[in-house]
Amino acid sequence: MALSATYKAKLREFEGTANHMYLDTAGYVTIGVGHALFTANDAVNLPYAFQIYRFRADPAATRSPLSPGSLALGELQLSSFSYSPLPTPSLGIHVDIATPDQVRSDWNAVHTKASGHSFTWYRQYTNCWLADSDVNALFESDLALYWASLKALYPAIESFPQGAQDALFDLLYNSNLAADGKWPNLKDSVANADWAKAADQCHRGQVQAERNAYTRQCFLDAATAAVQSYARAADESDYQSIGHQRIHTTPPLR
Repeated sequence: MALSATYKAKLREFEGTANHMYLDTAGYVTIGVGHALFTANDAVNLPYAFQIYRFRADPAATRSPLSPGSLALGELQLSSFSYSPLPTPSLGIHVDIATPDQVRSDWNAVHTKASGHSFTWYRQYTNCWLADSDVNALFESDLALYWASLKALYPAIESFPQGAQDALFDLLYNSNLAADGKWPNLKDSVANADWAKAADQCHRGQVQAERNAYTRQCFLDAATAAVQSYARAADESDYQSIGHQRIHTTPPLR
């Protein structure tokens, strides 16, 4: 995979990074960095463990507080806690592994909401979440899968200018680039390595203006890189041609 580090950072910026489920702009339940969960089973079958906050009693302790431990109460919208003067169990907030039914419940809750909100808005309707390490692992797995799909569509993708690789990956990640009959003009431009024309054909209606501008600039950067590459190749060809002529025209030494 030959995606630039700049593009990978931009992809996370454009998609956002969510530890909980939310609805994307197309109305699909999503998690992580734009990973769609089309059914509740897609969430349950992720190879990562969802976690959940739970109240649970600890062994009895003198003057035991209703203790949040190291976790923030604010996220659970608890405003205060009290102390008991008698030996009593401590009601603590703990992190447990979510059950499949709890994960499905989150999916169903998010699925019934209206789309169009920021991904953070859906947090209030969820209880289960993925750890940052799992979100990052899911993102890297998705990158590898999408790159394999892009390489199947364009076997020579790694020979394309870097800007074209990044732009085409973004179109595949966020739209139906690989579908038959979709993006015909853009695909013709790619087939002809006309990156400047591709820059004018990559607009998507469902993404933010900044993302469209970034993808367009990637194609324009590819066009510039291609021109520079052709110029270097022409210079090298001229140099070798002139050198070859000199070898045959230089009179022998006496």
